[in-house]
Parts: sequence; structure tokens; C-alpha cells
Amino acid sequence: MELNQEGIILTDARKPGCYDEAIKLHEEAINLTEKHRTEINPDYKSFSEANKAYALRHKDNDRNTTMPLLKSALKETEEAFKTGKFDETFFGCARLLEEMGLVIRYSPLETDSISDLDECVKILKTSVVLYGNAFENAEKEIIDKDFIYDHLCRTTGIISTVASELAEKTMGGERKSYLEMSVDYAEKELNSRIDNGESDGFGLLNAYHTLAAAQTEMIDEHSTLYDEAVSNLNEAKKLAENLVSGMTSSVLDFRFAWLEYKSFPENNDVMRNYLDCVISKQKDENSKWNKAVRDALEDKMFVLAKHLGSEYVDKISSMYRL
Repeated sequence: MELNQEGIILTDARKPGCYDEAIKLHEEAINLTEKHRTEINPDYKSFSEANKAYALRHKDNDRNTTMPLLKSALKETEEAFKTGKFDETFFGCARLLEEMGLVIRYSPLETDSISDLDECVKILKTSVVLYGNAFENAEKEIIDKDFIYDHLCRTTGIISTVASELAEKTMGGERKSYLEMSVDYAEKELNSRIDNGESDGFGLLNAYHTLAAAQTEMIDEHSTLYDEAVSNLNEAKKLAENLVSGMTSSVLDFRFAWLEYKSFPENNDVMRNYLDCVISKQKDENSKWNKAVRDALEDKMFVLAKHLGSEYVDKISSMYRL
């Protein structure tokens, strides 16, 4: 497990050179599990494969590389448990499905993104069920209960994010249904973390961030959500600063700008200030967005740029050429 833990730390550092080093560590872990595949729980290999895909996703956001890897690992894990040689555990498949959902979320098919993202929600909901099973089965799982709980919460929040993206691509009652799903799952994650006594850390930060993003998209339906979204973004910002997470802080600057655009589109100066912060931070390796984040926010960034005029279209275009 040490190889995987070291690899995750390197990937979470969000620095270009770290991704290749993380991939090497996860591949080493995969090779070790291969040597002992008839003796150890298949979830050890599943975890290593999912972590390798995690590093690859942050490095290149290349769906054509990561999805075949994850699907193959999932099939292999399911078949290994069917042999009856191992006590049934759930964490490995849950983690593979979570990562599959994230791959789709960051690179949906352009030809049919709605169906693709709907499939993503189904995959993530299955992952949540399996994480719940793993949590109840913690004594037999390959990893500790706190880690399982964190991923259970996190995957719940990812469903919220995908539902928001589906809302952007639909209209009328269907759009409203996706928005309600988004806020509902975001609230579930945040309330669960608070009820569990969390007061700091990336998990809580992301939960505040996810709920604020969901509330922002629902402001067209409920304008009163503005104050709640601001409060949640401020909580996320404080946590990001405490954790010295430059990239997350930069993304939150974007979220403040987008919230202002959705609520008070006449407040151009406020939006300019936030976007200037985002742009300036792209020159710092510790704050620079990775490819997955850049891809996910690109459309909204250019909506803001066009709203603010040609100067910002040029600035954002230059940023995306960096």
C-alpha cells in the first residue's frame, strides 16, 4: 500500500513532473499484485489500477487511455471474486467505478454528451452503493474505514457536479430536475462531513465548493440562494488558504466570478477582479490549473470573457495558450 500512498501524494501535488513519477509507483504496485494474484485480495490490484488512471487523468485527461484500463481492471476484479477463492470485498470495484465516472465527467463524448453524462451518474451511484457496502464491511476491506468514508462522501459530491453539467445541456422540467439532484447530493455530502465532525481538510473544502457551485447554477430558479452560495465559497476559500492549495484557491476565484455573472451581470468590476486573479495565478506552477480543470471550465471562462469584452477574450485566450 505504501507505493500507492506515495503515488497519490505525488498526483495530489499537481505538478507536471510528479504525474510520471506517480504512474511509475502505481505500475510497480500493479506488478507486485500480479506476482501474488492467487494469494491476495483482488482489490489490491484494483486500487493500484484506479490510482494509475487517476494520475493519467490529471496528467493528460486522455479518456482513450484511462477508460480501457479501468474497464479491464473492473472486469478482472469481478471475475476474480466469482471464483470464490476470496472473501467478498467492495472497495476495489467502488474505486474503479468512481474513477470511471470522473473520466467521463472530465471528458464527455462530444457526439452525445447527455447520454454519456447520464451513464456517468449511473456509474457513480453504483460506486456510492459499493462504498456504502465497503463501509459496513470495513473489517474485511483492504483499506481503513476513514478512507472508505471519505470516498463515499466525495463520490456523492461528484454526482452533484455531473448533475449540474447535465442541467446546462437540458431545458425545462428536465433541467430543473437535474439542478435539484445537484443541490440534493451536494447537501448530502456536506451535511455528512459536518455531522462526522470534520472541521478542515480537502474533503470538507470540496464539499463546500461543490454545494456553492450547485447553488450558483440553480440561482435562475431560486435567486435567494446567492447569499448561501457566497457563504459556502467563503468557507471553501478559508480552507483552501489554510491548506495552501493554490490551484483550488484559483478555481474558487473563478467560482466567485461566475456566481456574480449569474446573479448580478452588471457587476463587471467584481468579475474583472476575480478573473485577473485567476489569470495571474496561471503563471505559478503551484496555482496553475491542470488540464482536466482547464477543459472543464473553458466554456464558462469564455462566456465570462465575452461578457466583459474583447480585452478579456484576449486575456483568456492567452491563458489557454500557456
